[in-house]
Amino acid sequence: MKAFKFSLLIVVLHFIIGCNRHDTSSGDTSYDLFISQCDTIISMDGFDIFDPVAVCVKDSILVLSTEYVLYSYDLESGSLKKLIEVGDGPCEVVDFTSIGLSETSKVWVYDGNVGKYIIVDLDEFHKDAIMVPKLMMLNELQPISSNRLIGVPYGKSVGYYLLNTEGEIIDSLTYFPPKPKNISDWTHSFACSGRISVSSDGQHFARSVAKDGGVDFFELKDEKIHHIARCAEFDMEYTVDVNDPYPLPITTDKSRCGYYSLTNTDNGFMALFSPLRIHDNINFSSTEIHTFSNDGNLKKKIKLDFALASIVWDSANNQVIGVTGGGGPSGASFLVKFNI
Repeated sequence: MKAFKFSLLIVVLHFIIGCNRHDTSSGDTSYDLFISQCDTIISMDGFDIFDPVAVCVKDSILVLSTEYVLYSYDLESGSLKKLIEVGDGPCEVVDFTSIGLSETSKVWVYDGNVGKYIIVDLDEFHKDAIMVPKLMMLNELQPISSNRLIGVPYGKSVGYYLLNTEGEIIDSLTYFPPKPKNISDWTHSFACSGRISVSSDGQHFARSVAKDGGVDFFELKDEKIHHIARCAEFDMEYTVDVNDPYPLPITTDKSRCGYYSLTNTDNGFMALFSPLRIHDNINFSSTEIHTFSNDGNLKKKIKLDFALASIVWDSANNQVIGVTGGGGPSGASFLVKFNI
């Protein structure tokens, strides 16, 4: 492994440069911080992993998702393990409907197709699969405490559910981002698919959704869900096939990327942001990170000199770990890290 890493230094020299040298001399006043350099951790090409998404990190263990496999990568030893695969086994899934971090060192994997969630202990890599039929067919499901879950349904007038681990509804909230004109509520509920990130204090969560310029912030108080803030640079844009009896959202020439790869930090959230049209940025690669407080106040806009496809916050080392958008010489993705 050491020899392999050394050989990468030559191949990706433009990535492998020291962190903490932040260029603040730029005349562009629209950003609060400029980062021109990062450290390369590894090339995913060496592991035959393409288009990985950084999901979460706990201590030195980074969790990466691809279309068919969930991996753990040890940032210290460089070892890679398969955590969960697509299949019909007891601890396998039909699809990764949503993935997150549960409690202190456990990965939460939800498969809405069958109403199953799997909890993987990152300390011992032990897996437990739990079937809950009441939790089937949710767009996303994330734990917010040891016995409370946030669920997002498909095709409903309700935007969010607060649930217990048995699938019983405790509270619900009817909230969606602004929709385009002449779009039905049913269609819009399908357009509002994205990612939930839960705050470190377990009292807040945020969500970014596809084809939307905004990110929404919520608070849990007295067993109730409250929408408390929205930060948006543009509204959602999409269309439908008018001849389809069940019209689903379709990207237009005007649809833009907006916020994505939302992750929690020690005292708030951060997300990648791209103002580009989706047609011009189909790989969703971005050179901007925006940070927010738990209650949704925009704190910093950070400009990068390198493009990333996904990010997670590493609280143990106070740094960002990112996946590049296949920008290396071989077209493979790289793991990088840098301080902000």
